[in-house]
Amino acid sequence: MGVLGTFGDIVFEVSNQRINTFYDFIREATARYEQHQRILQKPKLEFLGPEADQITFTMRFDTRFGITDVKAEMDRLLRKCREGKAETLIIGGFRYGLHKWVVESVRQTMKVFDGNGRLLAGEVEATLREYVL
Repeated sequence: MGVLGTFGDIVFEVSNQRINTFYDFIREATARYEQHQRILQKPKLEFLGPEADQITFTMRFDTRFGITDVKAEMDRLLRKCREGKAETLIIGGFRYGLHKWVVESVRQTMKVFDGNGRLLAGEVEATLREYVL
């Protein structure tokens, strides 16, 4: 089994039995500036400091990839969003960021249902925000 990383109790893994990982992983860092207006001149920018970083990624949960309860797996990220608990993000053995992360938003897409209404495949787009104390 290949463990790519973790976010709290969620394990990102790939094996011949199970695929539970992310794609479209994007990290965004921005800075805060104040703009001061000046007469007959261009505005002057004042650097205020960095903004909290943001990470977005998508996870696909599919019974064909060894996920036995797709809805339950998708709801784990939803619960993290609703609980607001800050957790460590580790990928490839390295900790991302200087701080922990919270799930700021979750977008669930239900893709495939069986004849009994059981969810067979779905995707979750999660947005994490750096949690600075």
